Amino acid sequence: MQPLLNFDSVTAGYGRAVVLEGVTLEVNEGEVVALLGANGAGKTTLLRTASGMLRATAGSIRVGGVDAARLSSHQIARSGVAQVPEGRGVFPGLTVEENLRLGTFAARDGEAGGWKESAFELFPWMKNRARQVAGTLSGGEQQMLAIARALVAQPRLLLLDEPSLGLSPRIVEEVFRTLQAIRSRGVAILLAEQNVRRALDLAYRGYVLNAGRVALEGTVDRLRDGASYYEAYMLGAGDARP
Repeated sequence: MQPLLNFDSVTAGYGRAVVLEGVTLEVNEGEVVALLGANGAGKTTLLRTASGMLRATAGSIRVGGVDAARLSSHQIARSGVAQVPEGRGVFPGLTVEENLRLGTFAARDGEAGGWKESAFELFPWMKNRARQVAGTLSGGEQQMLAIARALVAQPRLLLLDEPSLGLSPRIVEEVFRTLQAIRSRGVAILLAEQNVRRALDLAYRGYVLNAGRVALEGTVDRLRDGASYYEAYMLGAGDARP
């Protein structure tokens, strides 16, 4: 079976600034993969490259077995890849329902039916606040809305960039409960996350980026185990203490 997402020796960056160099990774159907590393390691750039928002300058990317170089970012989204960017990216002047509706434009043909019911099943509080302007929601609620909007398209792969950033411990707990529910639905997740402990609790495998390269990879057990786990911590992946 082809991986949902495959990077083969990918290099990418901005102008002359190389951010990713020779990155190889894959995400398979239904699995959660953690993407760890310090600020500036290249996590966001990797996700942007995976979604087609940024083009690789070397190497190859395949999405669902198709060469991503032949696809626009919109076509990648329509193929079943949804991204929740760092900073949430909701439209503050639109209502909760209007934000959710925007997710239907990235849906594969016939996949967005019942989108409202699907969102409200996972996030019941949104049903009674569907007409509330998104800019008046708390930071945690906006993060939930951004995730819900991505899920409206019924993606096979969800790209998540630092979903716990700037949130209180209580809201972080709620966010990761939601991600567990999404995982149980069989949606694959590539999770860039500063909270290493939480990320490894959710994931099956992980990659640690350091200066744009994959410095460490393996199962969650390997990343947690002794020297490997300590190495991930020393590479600046955050609070990785066992």
